[in-house]
Amino acid sequence: MNRVVVIAASAMAAMLSSACASRTAQSPFVKKGGAGFIDVGGAQSAPTPAAQADVDRATREAVAKRAADKPAPLPSIEGRDPALRDAIAALGMDPSAAAHLRVATEYMRVGVRDVAFDHYTDALRLEPRNVAAFDGRARLWRDVGILAPALADAHRAKFFDPTSAEVRNTLGTILERRGLCRDALAEYSEALRLKPDAAWARQNVTRLTDTCEKNP
Repeated sequence: MNRVVVIAASAMAAMLSSACASRTAQSPFVKKGGAGFIDVGGAQSAPTPAAQADVDRATREAVAKRAADKPAPLPSIEGRDPALRDAIAALGMDPSAAAHLRVATEYMRVGVRDVAFDHYTDALRLEPRNVAAFDGRARLWRDVGILAPALADAHRAKFFDPTSAEVRNTLGTILERRGLCRDALAEYSEALRLKPDAAWARQNVTRLTDTCEKNP
């Protein structure tokens, strides 16, 4: 194969690999010669059939080599995070509500809320009275500022487990976000009663007591 053929094949392979970029390129050296056709100008001699066959063969080989040498994609968050990876593996072996909750918790930790939401919902599909799933989904709704469904899920969690200090605290945070100071304080106070050693419950009660007194 002569040097001209090799150079032409390499250039053609490079053009194929950058086809998407070429469609949007705006260059003063490129002129359009009709719909869907780009003419770079200049006289060109037609290649002989033998030379064209060499170019075609070299192009196929170059494209195949580029495909084989394509770098592996960057690892996803599921591949980079060991705890999330383990939770997903456990879910694959045992697709239970508890396994979905574990995956949802890990996705929340890494900030992938939409997938966490799906797993909370999957847990509830398997166990419609799962308090942890209702509580987790309520906190997710709250964190993205969608308070009506957050309040609904928090009330469901409270209905199924009124003795959970964590559930009461979640409900309190949502009520507070809605501007219902005294209702929120009542939930925080109940959370503190249920778990007297919970620093977060005591802090919420102390903070909101002052707020409610200043804004009755």
